[in-house]
Amino acid sequence: MAVSSLAVDRPILLITPQGVWQSTVTNGVPGPFVAMPYDVIVQGGIAPTPGPGSTPVPDTTDPVVTQVKSISNAELKDQKEATAVAAIVNSLAKMGLGGSNFKQALEMSAPIADTSLQAGGRINKWTKAVLAVTSDPTKIAAGLTAAFNVNSAALAAIHSSATDQTGAAVSEEALDFIAIIEIIKMIIALLKSLGIVPM
Repeated sequence: MAVSSLAVDRPILLITPQGVWQSTVTNGVPGPFVAMPYDVIVQGGIAPTPGPGSTPVPDTTDPVVTQVKSISNAELKDQKEATAVAAIVNSLAKMGLGGSNFKQALEMSAPIADTSLQAGGRINKWTKAVLAVTSDPTKIAAGLTAAFNVNSAALAAIHSSATDQTGAAVSEEALDFIAIIEIIKMIIALLKSLGIVPM
């Protein structure tokens, strides 16, 4: 899978084993992904794995959590970026993604978030470095929280707003994260269209 590295207000191409998708970024916010009639040759594949069950939050002394914390401190600019990637990780985990499916979804999500938040490649670098260490969303979230004291209530509010089907107003806790809520909505729609998560 590959995603083109393009500037703000230009298209993003998302290339997956299931096909090619394009989104046009306007004012830093990507539009919906549309399937494109391009042929793609993919070597290898990603085997589906069952979603994670309920797992305890790992101790911050866990060596994997410590590595994620170090990567997060080195690659991410501030708490805003950490909250954005933590919100994506949290939502993917709550959709039941684990193992290679979680990894694939996070790899798809990172360039979208990086472009939308104008992170200058930091979120892409963070994602690549973290996934080289672990694809366990619980440990990734714990490392982010340890690095930037990410607010768990904000993550819950972001996920709730991103998955709400009633058209309710965004909660007060999530108001500062409208852009990431829209990104997560788009990611969820894309994952559903690809069959990675159920419709």
